[in-house]
Amino acid sequence: MNLTLYQIWNQTGAYRWQQVGMLITLPGHFITDTSATLNTLTCGTNYTLAVTATNRGGTSTRSDTVSGSTLPCTPALDSPALLNDNVIRLQWTDGGSNTAAYHLERSLSPNDGFASLVNILPGFFDFIPGASGFSFSDNTTECGKTYYYRLHSTDTAGDSPLVTSSGVTTVCVPTAPGNLVVQTVTPRSVNLKWADNSNNETGFVIWISRTGNDWSQAATTGANVTSYTLNGFSAGEKLYFQVTAMNTGGNSDPSTSVGARTWRATFLPALRK
Repeated sequence: MNLTLYQIWNQTGAYRWQQVGMLITLPGHFITDTSATLNTLTCGTNYTLAVTATNRGGTSTRSDTVSGSTLPCTPALDSPALLNDNVIRLQWTDGGSNTAAYHLERSLSPNDGFASLVNILPGFFDFIPGASGFSFSDNTTECGKTYYYRLHSTDTAGDSPLVTSSGVTTVCVPTAPGNLVVQTVTPRSVNLKWADNSNNETGFVIWISRTGNDWSQAATTGANVTSYTLNGFSAGEKLYFQVTAMNTGGNSDPSTSVGARTWRATFLPALRK
């Protein structure tokens, strides 16, 4: 047939076609190939393709069409974020309008050992614990370990290439403070002192109770602090105190509790001269 050109077309409308590929030969030669690889198509896109053939006599009409889809786009995975209580938050961009699901995997190594963590279907985030939009919160971690995540999108055409996150290391909760004591008491204030038994706290939480059972947060401090004065009490008030150390992994166990009673103000009669 002495063909010199094949053109591959994509139908973009009822009567609109766009060339997406071709096979062409050098002058004086003829094409014998009857297949072509299209490597400039857009990921996650449906295509309706047809072919025309050209020789010296002109160009043929288009062939019958064939339809197909490219693989879904690779999601853009952000760096994992470590939240409180060692929850790791993963967030990514959409893999394309054809995406049927996202498959998230987890490993303690960046190179191997990945195991399936969750499959997320767009539009069904509310039915998957931890999922919200194009994100997922992993609350099944253990402290003191570095986690890596791998993600791909999938649709009827297959799976997108995998994308692997950077590692994020969870934090173990601090050791409980020790040796909590009441140092000084006034009618309006109580000064506490404790031992810092941890090296990874970001601060301390001071807890107060008026019964010894029901505790509420009274104050927080920065790291490496070992004493604090609480003010604003009434004279003669019975109080109980505990202290916990905190970091992004959570709160430590509480220290032993101590009790104190603020002073009652005593007024002496004036002496007559």
